[in-house]
Amino acid sequence: MKLPRIRDARGLTLTELTIVMALAALVITGLTGFYFASQTTWLNGSTKAMAQRDATMLTEDLGTWLHRAASVTVDAGNGQFNTLHLYDAGLNEFHTYQWQVADSLLYGGAPGALLPIANSKVTRFQVTSIGDSLVQLTSLQVKSADGDVVDVASMYALYARP
Repeated sequence: MKLPRIRDARGLTLTELTIVMALAALVITGLTGFYFASQTTWLNGSTKAMAQRDATMLTEDLGTWLHRAASVTVDAGNGQFNTLHLYDAGLNEFHTYQWQVADSLLYGGAPGALLPIANSKVTRFQVTSIGDSLVQLTSLQVKSADGDVVDVASMYALYARP
């Protein structure tokens, strides 16, 4: 009986197996890196989207209450943060917007019963009264959880609607 020659042997050599495993490790490392980069991008986009949603909610809330007002007063605060007082036709204060130093949230509601309007931190709230019938939101800056700042501005008319 004749023995087969070593060159005729079938199977994988240790060198071939090492090369295949090294290539597989590179592919797995690349896929893992891609997954984590995608996850980070998604989280950053989500936190900015939440801050934008909160900024929109704040401007809509301002619009809802300012359209009901007959007049307003603006307390200058420290320059970056104003307090806005809304009055009805009888000059009774019925709504207030105030930024709180303790938690950096914008509060709104009936005087003495203010509640936070949104969960995002507010880094600037500036409003000005223009004449007797307009209020300009000069700057509302909302900060997302990862530090991005969303800045919005708007103009509101006072209609004294019930």
